[in-house]
Amino acid sequence: MKIDKNAKILIAEDEPISRKILHSMLTSFGFKHIYEASNGVEALALGREHHPRYALLDIYMPQMDGWEVVKHFKKELPHTILIMITGSRDMSDIDKSFSEDVDSYFFKPFQKDVLLEKMTDLAKRRPVKDS
Repeated sequence: MKIDKNAKILIAEDEPISRKILHSMLTSFGFKHIYEASNGVEALALGREHHPRYALLDIYMPQMDGWEVVKHFKKELPHTILIMITGSRDMSDIDKSFSEDVDSYFFKPFQKDVLLEKMTDLAKRRPVKDS
């Protein structure tokens, strides 16, 4: 299965350089519909507006953290694949992320090919259901 390059992707990251790097990575893979949020409130608003297939979320963001965004997405946008991308290596952060039922967790920095492989694998395991 090849990944759908028309899939909508939300990046929620408060660090501008990290957002730019993620955006560049995703563009290099051929994705065309990439939305960016600098905090959790923006992420939730963009998620509600665009219904992304993937959400790449930082944990610690202003106004609303990544875990709170996950809770909203699980209720409102259950089709969205949730991937935490963070610099935190604290085991309690990892445990909390998986207890909130995120689909995957990446430490910064990471290899871009590994992200694409994980996104492809997660899409296979959670196919989009036709309405």
